[in-house]
Amino acid sequence: MVRKSGLYQFAIILTAIIFIAVLLSGCSKSVPGCDDGKTVKAVINTVSQDFKKDLAGIAGVGGPGMELSDDEWRTIRAGMVIDLENIREHSLDEAAGKRNCAANVMIVQAGKKELIPVTYVTEMNKDTGDLKITLSGLAEYKKAQTPSVPVPE
Repeated sequence: MVRKSGLYQFAIILTAIIFIAVLLSGCSKSVPGCDDGKTVKAVINTVSQDFKKDLAGIAGVGGPGMELSDDEWRTIRAGMVIDLENIREHSLDEAAGKRNCAANVMIVQAGKKELIPVTYVTEMNKDTGDLKITLSGLAEYKKAQTPSVPVPE
């Protein structure tokens, strides 16, 4: 009987160790989904910073080391809504820890709504756990929106 009890305790301890190991391996830092709150916030922040730089250039404060102050940007940004719509995942590369995503950036300002199609890649830094977003589509959109000025002959 003592021997069975010892094997029984050993089996319970071994099961507990395996269970804990499985739980800990599941806690590794994986790349968040395309529609994860952390990802969406990072994309919106990237778009926001890009517009801040553009507005600084338009306002004439875009010289070296010059940009809109945080107060100026907050005032402008207060009347603007930036969000993501139609978020989709194109692919997941688990080995590389990357997700390829697409969405429409929705910008509402002064009652006008614009949708800008963008793609973005999300990656997790395996050492620090920091989220990295690589966004594309804004520059192409802005270039397409810039009216061409005819050159006089």
